[in-house]
Amino acid sequence: MFLDVTFWGASLTDPGDYKDVEIRWGGMSSFEDGSGTLGIVNGRYDPGETYTVDTNKPNQNAFMYKTFGAGNYTGFHPIPFEAWDVDDPANPRQLNVFLLDWSANAGDYGVGQWDYSFLGGGEPSEYIWIMATDYDASGALYDPAQGGVDLMDQLAESGSGAVNAYFTMWFGPRGSRAFLSDPGVLTLIPNHVFSTADVYQFQTNASSPDGETGIPKSYALSQNYPNPFNPETTIKYQLPFTSDVKLVIYNLLGQEVFRLERFAQQPGEHLVRWNGRNMQGSKLSSGIYFYRLQAGDFVQTRKMVLLK
Repeated sequence: MFLDVTFWGASLTDPGDYKDVEIRWGGMSSFEDGSGTLGIVNGRYDPGETYTVDTNKPNQNAFMYKTFGAGNYTGFHPIPFEAWDVDDPANPRQLNVFLLDWSANAGDYGVGQWDYSFLGGGEPSEYIWIMATDYDASGALYDPAQGGVDLMDQLAESGSGAVNAYFTMWFGPRGSRAFLSDPGVLTLIPNHVFSTADVYQFQTNASSPDGETGIPKSYALSQNYPNPFNPETTIKYQLPFTSDVKLVIYNLLGQEVFRLERFAQQPGEHLVRWNGRNMQGSKLSSGIYFYRLQAGDFVQTRKMVLLK
């Protein structure tokens, strides 16, 4: 399971306001193979497939919305994890969670569960905010119909543009690993920004055996693999510095069919898996495609073949 964490959307400004948070996954007890976004029967859970978890563990609902702006609240529904503030281990407190589903599928949560669906090209359609407020099991705190705060209106331009949140998360695929196959705990630790009050100690004789840092010395875009491919392929690139990254795929006519953007991505090697679909989730036809990476001043294009 791939996780990105950011403070985007948070009204908290003092680094001391952020807490260590545990995400306690319940684990999947069963799922309906082939019922999801991909429609593939393969013996493992894929995005969008109907699933069940232990009804006693976890024990949490999330406030769910289908898009930004007022009037988009869809309900208070079960999620397969609990969120806890564990900054004081002796006195943990359960936190509220709210969730945005860009795809707004399943009849606006007609099945009453978070569906793990994805937009075209493997981009996540769900975003999760871990709130700084104590868990309200009644579901009233952020329910506009009960006089609660409309969080999506708050985040939209018409509101303050921020909410009282610790973390924002979104999930993406990671190779062939199944989603939520086993119970477990994910600990989120705040990234406190350095200040002049910090004290540092250095060991002057410490170095790697070969003097290398492990960070690439230059930008590079590798040939995708496999190539030709069906139904999916992996694109690898490397960054020597923190960079804004844009990866765009074009068809033979030069029309854009897929786009991936990452802001302030860390240096190192990175992998992107593409499933041969456009941004609307439709399968593309066989043929030659070009993928173009732009990172800083670096631009490179390579060719790949989708063969069915």
